[in-house]
Amino acid sequence: LTEEARVKTACQVIEETFKNILNKTPHVEELPLFYQDYIDVVVGVDELKKSLGALNWAEGIISKLENQYVHKIRRSKSENATKIRKEAYGRISSVVNRIRDELEFLNYTKGKLRNMPTVDFDAVTVVIAGFPNVGKSTLLRQVTSAEPKVADYPFTTTGIQIGHLERKWQKYQIIDTPGLLDRPIEDMNTIELNAMVALEHL
Repeated sequence: LTEEARVKTACQVIEETFKNILNKTPHVEELPLFYQDYIDVVVGVDELKKSLGALNWAEGIISKLENQYVHKIRRSKSENATKIRKEAYGRISSVVNRIRDELEFLNYTKGKLRNMPTVDFDAVTVVIAGFPNVGKSTLLRQVTSAEPKVADYPFTTTGIQIGHLERKWQKYQIIDTPGLLDRPIEDMNTIELNAMVALEHL
């Protein structure tokens, strides 16, 4: 009974952890286009889907291993139970190791998307865009309560920053974007592409 409980607990902790990640991650194709493109620019939508698919696969395999080894322990003699439990642990570890890269990518994604801008799609929206170091962030500071970093060197703004104001009961959303250089979109870096996503969708 003890070895059976150990196998069950090990499997269920991993299954619950993986299910939790899968349930808390929104389906990208159900998000507004701004967020779809933002995620694609920051981490890559295809890579994210691949990693979530691997997690889903591993969760299913571990669930099968749980049933298989619990059944095996119940049918075995008590002196063999420890050996079977160790075998189960080995198989579980092997499954988790197979998706190590995907788990690391999901952890990286969590960090990168933690500060994803919260856009109010109902507000009147103004996007401030232009060359680096021309005062975009200073303008945002002047007209809203936002406090973006301002410095006298280019590319101080590395992501989308949002300020809000209200005039005569009308909400306005002012969006500051990273500096854009005058070059084709295929030559732009991730920071510049943030600005393009805001311009295209907001």
